[in-house]
Amino acid sequence: MGKTTATLSRAFGAPVLLESFTRMNPIGGFVKPGKQPLYKVLIGLEKAGYIWERGDGAFRIRPRDWALQRSYEIPESFLAHYWAVIERQGELTIDDLGAMVVALSDEQINHTFKADPDWSRAAYGLANCGDAGLSILRMYGLLSSEQKQVLRSEERFAFRATHQRSMGADR
Repeated sequence: MGKTTATLSRAFGAPVLLESFTRMNPIGGFVKPGKQPLYKVLIGLEKAGYIWERGDGAFRIRPRDWALQRSYEIPESFLAHYWAVIERQGELTIDDLGAMVVALSDEQINHTFKADPDWSRAAYGLANCGDAGLSILRMYGLLSSEQKQVLRSEERFAFRATHQRSMGADR
């Protein structure tokens, strides 16, 4: 991406800032090998849903729906934490997946874990869940450790007693 950005920067005569270009849709896909008129690159970007603007001494290229796409982003620290968990454990447990789903929106899950090939493999259980599966994982992720132990045992799960305890009722 650096070579393409440098080429665009020279063509524009100003620094180029690229926003929201993922590995699956790199800027290099809009620039063909060899010389081509700059307007053709801009037309290709526009057809793909990108806008460009010049201001503050730089040229900015970003998706037309950049604000919406920003809402899908997940902090790098969150992703780094779960990569470290995968490296340490070799996989993500159901407790890990439940915690992830509780912390993220469905859109974040769909645009990161289902769309990115690396995450799709690493978080297979999350990437291949339908809406119902995400709801079940989210419910599981909200359970206390005691409630999770009961689920794993042959005991009965007393929803009413659990609900009353969580609501502060002593009945």
